[in-house]
Amino acid sequence: MENYIEIGRLYKPHGLTGAIKVSIDDHYLEDFARVRLGFVELRGEHVPVFVEYVRLNARPPIAKFEELDNRDDVTKIAGKALLMRARDITVPEADPYDDMEYGHIVGYRMVDTELGDLGEVTDLEEYPQQEMAEVTRPDDSTVLIPLHDALIDRIDAEAQCIYVTLPEGLLDL
Repeated sequence: MENYIEIGRLYKPHGLTGAIKVSIDDHYLEDFARVRLGFVELRGEHVPVFVEYVRLNARPPIAKFEELDNRDDVTKIAGKALLMRARDITVPEADPYDDMEYGHIVGYRMVDTELGDLGEVTDLEEYPQQEMAEVTRPDDSTVLIPLHDALIDRIDAEAQCIYVTLPEGLLDL
């Protein structure tokens, strides 16, 4: 049994040649443009509609489907959900740091006010109490450093540096 996902809606006919106003969710646009095939549910059946063209720069976008050549043809599908087969949709790779407060600092240099350059933040680990930065030191050793507001002086996104003041002895643990 084929699975279908709603990717948008079909609205009103546009003009007399079978074009129709559409709305397609942004994260499905690339797949829809690549596959050039949608489905509309009519009388309990998933009916394929092959894309002749889509004008995404129009507001709202306008689509023309093959074999739907006049206003009466597209009126039959107006108001319906536009579907795609689940197997035709690419699943974007999830960013493992999306849900982390400091997820954006991977790749930044960590600089301590007393010790200077500590190394590069190469990974983050999430613990129940806080996030920890895995820092690869200049000697290729790694150390976990807590990411706590009391330790972070500032984050410079332009320079890609996180400035910290670590308690004495933390790196010796």
